[in-house]
Amino acid sequence: MESRTPQQKPTLVCRPKRTGPLTALVLGGGGSRGAVGVGLYRAIVELGIPIDLVVSSSIGAVNGALIAAGMAPAKLEECWKALRRCDVVGSHWQFLRLFTGSSSLYSNESLRRLLRCHLPVRSFSELRIPLVIVGTDLETGRAMALSEGDLIEAVLASTALPGLFPPILWKGRNLVDGGLSDNVPIDLAVGRGAKRVIGMLCGCAKGFVGPMNIVSVVGQSFSLAINARYRCDMGVYGSRAELHIMEPCFESALNLLDFDRAWTLIEPAYQYALRTLRKQLEESRETSLERA
Repeated sequence: MESRTPQQKPTLVCRPKRTGPLTALVLGGGGSRGAVGVGLYRAIVELGIPIDLVVSSSIGAVNGALIAAGMAPAKLEECWKALRRCDVVGSHWQFLRLFTGSSSLYSNESLRRLLRCHLPVRSFSELRIPLVIVGTDLETGRAMALSEGDLIEAVLASTALPGLFPPILWKGRNLVDGGLSDNVPIDLAVGRGAKRVIGMLCGCAKGFVGPMNIVSVVGQSFSLAINARYRCDMGVYGSRAELHIMEPCFESALNLLDFDRAWTLIEPAYQYALRTLRKQLEESRETSLERA
């Protein structure tokens, strides 16, 4: 991502006046494939759908923090197009950390610098839209909903995939990647009053893609582990809120950390979300009229 001094203000999105149900944007994990969230956000803004709440996990926490801070879709897309793998993980030589007894393959310092550069605020209380970030308690495996305090530390906790990035100490608990416990946090969105939940999975359930290495294996294992929780929540909360969770299958061999090419998913995600959301919302309106 391009460098920006803290004094520069980001391009802000104008929030449309809410006239419908309280709407939550849910952004889940998927590593570099989190770029689909940028396309989804662009479609939501273009359709004039107000975002009243953002609930995010893993890489979705990065997008979620920037969106909740007021960053416009075009600016967020610009950031992703400039993003490179080294901006997230740092030097290729970081694997040497393992020989020093480190708890992770990579340090989180590069991502911390990136967040400090692009986030115009440092605390949840300064955000323009309420935000909830999911972390996972490393000891109990329980999902932790973070909604106050240090924003950057919360994002780092939610993106701390075990083995790749170090845990973050949060109020006496070691937290790791939120996607491990609640990758598509529909439950938290509905629990906080959302009557309409919009989201897009970063990938679909399909076979192994690309060469097999430590990063691709971790990524595939991660996807398999979280799918069951998501399916369960769709069944449980479908009767309590209007769920618009899209599951596109884009042909892409991007692995978990392939941030150099992640931006190629933005346009197809935008087109898919625009088409699908427009149709789903129209169907919802027709259903509401029939019930009236």
